Amino acid sequence: MKLTRLFTLLAVLAVMVGTTIAQETPSVPTRYGAHLGLNFNMAGSGYGEWMTPADRRPGGNFIEEVRNDGSGLGLYAGLSGQWHVLDWLAIQGRLSYDQRSLTVIDDQSYPNVADEFNLNIGLINLEALAKLYLGRSFHFTAGGGVAYQMTSEYTYTKVDNGTAGAESDPITVPGSNIIGSFVGGLGWDIFLSDPAEQQQWILTPFAEATWMVGMRTVDFESQGGFDDGLSVITVRAGVQLAFGDAVRDEVEPAAAPVGKFFRITPPEDGIFSKRSTNEYFPIRPFVFFDYGSTEIPRENNNNRRYNVITKDERDELIAYARNTIMDVEHDAEVQKYMQGQVYYNIINIVGYRLQQTPTANLTLIGSDPKEKNGAALAETVKKYLVDVWEIDPSRITATGQENPRVPSGTARTPAADRPNADIENRRVEITSNDPSIGRRAVVVSERSAREENMIDIAITTNEAIESWQVTISGNGQRKSYGPFTYKEANIDPVGLMSEGADPTTFTAEVVAKTKDGRTLSDSEPFELRLNNKNSMAERHALIFEYSDEDLVKRSEQFLAEIAKSTPNGATVIVSGFTDNIGSDEFNLKLSKDRAEEVKTNLLAKYNAAGKKVTLRAFGYGESSDRHPYTNEFPEGRMYNRTVIVDILP
Repeated sequence: MKLTRLFTLLAVLAVMVGTTIAQETPSVPTRYGAHLGLNFNMAGSGYGEWMTPADRRPGGNFIEEVRNDGSGLGLYAGLSGQWHVLDWLAIQGRLSYDQRSLTVIDDQSYPNVADEFNLNIGLINLEALAKLYLGRSFHFTAGGGVAYQMTSEYTYTKVDNGTAGAESDPITVPGSNIIGSFVGGLGWDIFLSDPAEQQQWILTPFAEATWMVGMRTVDFESQGGFDDGLSVITVRAGVQLAFGDAVRDEVEPAAAPVGKFFRITPPEDGIFSKRSTNEYFPIRPFVFFDYGSTEIPRENNNNRRYNVITKDERDELIAYARNTIMDVEHDAEVQKYMQGQVYYNIINIVGYRLQQTPTANLTLIGSDPKEKNGAALAETVKKYLVDVWEIDPSRITATGQENPRVPSGTARTPAADRPNADIENRRVEITSNDPSIGRRAVVVSERSAREENMIDIAITTNEAIESWQVTISGNGQRKSYGPFTYKEANIDPVGLMSEGADPTTFTAEVVAKTKDGRTLSDSEPFELRLNNKNSMAERHALIFEYSDEDLVKRSEQFLAEIAKSTPNGATVIVSGFTDNIGSDEFNLKLSKDRAEEVKTNLLAKYNAAGKKVTLRAFGYGESSDRHPYTNEFPEGRMYNRTVIVDILP
């Protein structure tokens, strides 16, 4: 039965939606709107005499308790108002144009004859509905209505042995112009406005079933009930758009926090101007190529790319780089992207190491999904190693394929970011039978100190904080930082202290906004001083593949080595970064999650070893002033998918 299937469908929908947890949404007790829907009308016509005069069809149609199903589509549209009696109960009034048109065919009353009735029924329907809310979005609807039939007529066509006769003129359906209906259904309120805004716009998809009775005069002497004449059961789907003013829930004022609601930790050893670092830098075994060219990209218009040299320049490079970029790099010049010295010499590093390890062989795997010339790319790298570094060609195998072994980009990559992901797949991967060819480079660098100079500020209250910011003043300076949404942040003190300044007292004023709309504020003095010595540090990096989520688990041994080499009492800072593919919000959360996972892993290892360290983790996402590499080129994005561990003894 159609009615049974309908209620089964509604029950399934109710269970599915009812299991969804309602989101936090504002309360909008009064709202006004408009609705638009589509009726699917189903009818059962009883055994009344429909045809008049009777001699057109002697004895009439739909006799001898014959019931015939019909169906049709109709418009449902109008205006509505809704008022909440309680948080969980609302009353809604609707004034609608309600079209219940359909076609009914009687092919049972007479042999080989089918009578087709096309009913045109249009009503103005006034409905009063009760809405039972589960949370502030999902609700059940039940109620009834009174309708005035603006149009209530039918045309008749006789189909005799498959041949249709002429359609009759419109005939009025006998009966009252005022009829009633029953309604039941469900809906879901989708809040379109920011929860903080006063005026709220709400979009409500809904599904309903309604039964309209008494649509044709019934002869109770020969018929058993209203549905014997004509009743219409309608399944309706639609959407409502409404607006109203939000009413904020009254919240009991929470007790003021005892003491400061934040903690400030200035750099214990003062602010260093320089840092000497041993950076254990992972080499990514890839050479990326531009579209339309099989040449190795080189420096162009001050864009740093691969250091492409000739055989005559090789000895000069070795003399400069022996014990430097080939295995250990030393460069006293402070530069933001010093790691690029390693990456952009990757082919030269591989060539040098192949010379030092004559038993090592290479396999070069070129990939190019678009231009299909991966083999040509691999041959370019092979020719360079043979011509410049004089590697025996028999030691190098060059192959090509369409996609790299671990491609960049997934089905979830935003369309705007697809070009950046696609060009990363136009590359040559360098593999070797000897792991030493791809071992990490140790970069000895002197750079501006940064992480060890950071002022750590953490929110310590258990209250739900939506956002906070801090203003630091002192030494004639006043700087604001934030707003922040995480409970801990690193503040860069650059500009607060002038060179040669004596220890200076500063004040940090923190203002926080709670999720229930209150404001917390407090201040704390602290001291900053300069340290004229260079700090000493180690830096380790974990590089993630595109969309890689399991690198930390696969790096257990590497993290164990980091924990083992960390001196007792050190400060360990874990910083997460991403490339610029994807949304800022997603990347910020991803970098934070990766950094926290590394922090948790290291903390367990430090505790097992009985080491006391200060361990902090931060996520910077794709922040342009923080990431270790430029996102302009594929190799930069590849290296920015990283978690960096700085160990400050």
